[in-house]
Amino acid sequence: MTCEYKENKKKKSCDFYIKSGFCSKKTIFRCVEYIERNEPTLSHSGIINFIRCPKMYYYAQICGIQKKETSDPIKIGSAVDSYITEYLLTGAKNEDYLDINSDIDYMWQAKAIAIMKAFRDLIGVDKYKEKYVGQYKFVLNNDGQPQIQGFLDLHAKNDSGFIELKTGRDPAYYINLFYIKYKLATYFMSNDKYKTGTVWAIRVPDLKRTGKFKNESYPDYSNRCHRDMLARAKFYFPGYNPEKRNFGAKFGRAEIDVDEMVRYYRMIADNIKGCIERDLWIQNGTGCLHPFECNYLSICKNNGAISEDVYGYREKK
Repeated sequence: MTCEYKENKKKKSCDFYIKSGFCSKKTIFRCVEYIERNEPTLSHSGIINFIRCPKMYYYAQICGIQKKETSDPIKIGSAVDSYITEYLLTGAKNEDYLDINSDIDYMWQAKAIAIMKAFRDLIGVDKYKEKYVGQYKFVLNNDGQPQIQGFLDLHAKNDSGFIELKTGRDPAYYINLFYIKYKLATYFMSNDKYKTGTVWAIRVPDLKRTGKFKNESYPDYSNRCHRDMLARAKFYFPGYNPEKRNFGAKFGRAEIDVDEMVRYYRMIADNIKGCIERDLWIQNGTGCLHPFECNYLSICKNNGAISEDVYGYREKK
């Protein structure tokens, strides 16, 4: 969709332009004129969206559309990530942030709290408190390159490396270099001093509530998951070492082709600018359902109509 306020020949941006490349109009997130004149602001998740489907990128990054209700896996990942990186390890939030002994109302919450308790019991937290800071933002502004930004779950205070935290049903995916090399390359790009990157991949418990557990309450289910995680620590925390009280897979900078990633971002930025210039965002039908259903599928099916009950818009900051 063409921006009716976009005027390429103007030397000055339109009246709806917000500093740093945003648009004050409700249904537009990023100023396409700014991107075309300068560069898009990219992140690893953003380029993955563009590769999967340019129309997905358009809805998410240009329009700023997002679902109001997130999925259970995302809720679990967000809760665990926040607890570990913002409270347990770095103390950015106080202990009132989350009471893991509180009443449990949802299945996703039961699983998330089981993970939090198991991490607290199995991993040597104190040594990480001394060496890392959490939710570390980076922004790259190199000549001839698009702006690249992102967040590291844990950044070593001495710049020696980083830790990426993931939760999912199949943690083997997150520690397989073939699948995660571009994400790791982005993080290595953010700091020339990084020598290693570690991935903490945690398996989400999926115990069944059948048979004698059919009517099990969520608190009891959470406690059962917690006990199972302690009993099978290596299953839930790949690479777990009980003596060192750590886990995860560590990768060295030499294993990652950082230079290739630099060219990769340049190519994606040029393609995005081309889409803006031509006002053409192709819908890739093969990406609608795989590897999971696209959040914007209903919009495409309804010829661009957006339900305000389902979708909202990103905050501009």
